[in-house]
Amino acid sequence: ARCGGAERCCGGACTDVASDLDHCGACGTPCAPPHATATCGGGQCALAACAPPWADCNHDASDGCEANLAGDAANCRACGTPCSLPNARAACGPSGCYIAACDFGFDDCNSDEKDGCESPILDDPRNCGSCGSVCPRLPHAPPFCGFGQCDIHTCDPGFDDCDRNAQNGCEASVGTDKNNCGVCGNACGPNLICVNASCTCPNCNIPNSRSSCLNLMCTWVACLDGFGDCDGNKQNGCEVALDADSANCGACGNACPMNQSCAGGQCTDPVLSFDFEENGGNSVLDGSPLHNDGTLHGGFGRVPGYRGSGVHFDGTAWIEVPDAPALSPEAITLEVWVKFDRCTVNQQGIQDVLGKDLWDLNGGRQYLLNQQQAGFFRAHALIGGAFQYIDGNTPCVVGAWTHLAETYDGTTLILYVNGKVDAQKVYGGKLQATNTTLTLGQQASGSYRVNGTVDSVRIYPYARSAKDIAADAM
Repeated sequence: ARCGGAERCCGGACTDVASDLDHCGACGTPCAPPHATATCGGGQCALAACAPPWADCNHDASDGCEANLAGDAANCRACGTPCSLPNARAACGPSGCYIAACDFGFDDCNSDEKDGCESPILDDPRNCGSCGSVCPRLPHAPPFCGFGQCDIHTCDPGFDDCDRNAQNGCEASVGTDKNNCGVCGNACGPNLICVNASCTCPNCNIPNSRSSCLNLMCTWVACLDGFGDCDGNKQNGCEVALDADSANCGACGNACPMNQSCAGGQCTDPVLSFDFEENGGNSVLDGSPLHNDGTLHGGFGRVPGYRGSGVHFDGTAWIEVPDAPALSPEAITLEVWVKFDRCTVNQQGIQDVLGKDLWDLNGGRQYLLNQQQAGFFRAHALIGGAFQYIDGNTPCVVGAWTHLAETYDGTTLILYVNGKVDAQKVYGGKLQATNTTLTLGQQASGSYRVNGTVDSVRIYPYARSAKDIAADAM
């Protein structure tokens, strides 16, 4: 018999090759793509649906649904969604991307797949060689991990490891040890003592200086590292700390320009500088190179400030600054001039002047300067997972310009009022980061608003010296 129309004789039977799944388009050409149901129309094989968890990611019906969304690292849970995790070989499973193996020298110590193998175990003293292996702080020696082994790498200033015994740390005080004066093995001669790492006459102690003993007379030799004799008076020794003195930054007479401060012997810009000289509008321009500009909201006014112009908050106004990495340093200085209209303006009596503070909401609390219910001031910092704070003793005064400052250097939290230390407390540990919006005049959630005028706002990514704070408060 002859087959009619589009039919063909396939295996002894007339078959419509335009629609038959076993003979699609021609005899012996099955339409059976992998991991899929299919249709044959007009002699063309087409995908109807993929069988979970498979998908047709390359849009090629000839290989069917080729991608296993529960196991394909290039198409994990969705086409075109690759697995890529830091310091790791990533794989895909039913629940998504996971760590198949860590790169050499890294491990996943926080058990969080999202940041991959985040810990460099070859040099991380908290995870030295393996997760949770903590290098201890030995006497006068900071914790150190090298090639996955705890060891002594550096000693605290004035100390050294002269017996080469790592168990007792840096045991020799080379600043005062007459058998190891200045360096290991340097013994002072008869009738000499070791002062500031130099062999000198008894009772010779020129401040921050090395000295020698010449004909039983104490003789100045040199300044200790980081200090300078900027007044030329050897009697008071090397009186200037060159790493933090803005008038003598790194060297005597090297004064930092306005709005810069001295840190580590280098003149350094702030990460935020508001002087409110915009001549109107609701934009607040950051004078630092980072351009962390802000926006004014609510009932604000452009008014005379402590220097030049300021901004007045009427209890409904505030300034908002978007979060940026530079606003989450590990050490910090906050400074602001403020003139309060009232020293209690709401039910709680709290006024949040400057900070990143979002009470128990997403983002968290990081640092803050504010005025408390009792009329005194408080400095806050997120240290060791807790929002630590110190309360001052200087009362808020209505209508008087007050300079407030907070510093934290990784060890000590200090509150300054009008250039003087008002409170301080030792904590230890770096300032922790959050993604909270920076605000002036209120807490980020909208409460604890300020009634008063602010001016000259500064944030630095380190703790400025007491001398610099005092100069700014003049």
